[in-house]
Amino acid sequence: MKLRFSPWLYLAFGIICIAFSAVFVKMAAINGVSAAFYRVAIATVALLPYYLLKRRSQFNVGHAVRAFVCGILFASDISMWHVAIMRTDATVSTLLGNLAPLWTGLLGYLFYKLKPNLFYWIGTFIALFGVIILLGYQNILHLQVNSGFFLAISASVFYALYLLTSTVIRQSFDTVSFFMFALFGSVFATFIYVQITDAPMWGFSLHTWMALAGMGLLSHLLGWLALNYALGHIPSTEASIALLSQSVLTALLATLLLGEHIGLHQIVGGIIVLSGIALVYIKRTRKI
Repeated sequence: MKLRFSPWLYLAFGIICIAFSAVFVKMAAINGVSAAFYRVAIATVALLPYYLLKRRSQFNVGHAVRAFVCGILFASDISMWHVAIMRTDATVSTLLGNLAPLWTGLLGYLFYKLKPNLFYWIGTFIALFGVIILLGYQNILHLQVNSGFFLAISASVFYALYLLTSTVIRQSFDTVSFFMFALFGSVFATFIYVQITDAPMWGFSLHTWMALAGMGLLSHLLGWLALNYALGHIPSTEASIALLSQSVLTALLATLLLGEHIGLHQIVGGIIVLSGIALVYIKRTRKI
């Protein structure tokens, strides 16, 4: 008998895995574009043998192409976000990168005829307010606008586009096949970005390679396999709100693994974020 779990459990597991991403980026301490490339390349190498052994007999070129495009969108997101962390304050970059719920609501309405209800918008703003408190409002008030600022905002737009597009495609494409071709797209895009920016591709320390392996295997392979499965069953607007909890988990992990201090405002902010997420699930997103 095949054991099945709720998509919400897959979503929760995926969020826990990707919460390690920022920690691994800090531990790797290399060019953000280089980190993005090895993140998806390592995941691709690990998944490819399983896919070749277990792939389905029927192959849909249209689905594969759309998944490939999704991979390019995701690669653009993580490449911009990784670079933004290096160019501006990491907490501000994380905050701006978490603006995806706003874009999923707006872009979903424009392109996919998804009409978020009042609970979605109220929950979104409560959760985002919690993120602001969690990351510290002083970091935002004293923000020095630079290229990192715009890169982080751009990353959140690509993140939203990935969530919306992958949710639609996942309804007719199995998880492993979708993720495999999305990885191909991500490797292709990040390799191009590496060439354009002349980012280093070797000469790293063992510590850096271990951090990259953790990022590729735990955060990307396991985390996004679980999330991509969940996106086939959960509306992208709701999933994007739940993904805000990544900030809460990342703060806890940074405290435990990097020795960063967690203050009262971070605890309060985390509670507010989770409250906003809970409010969203009172009602479901409906079609126009």
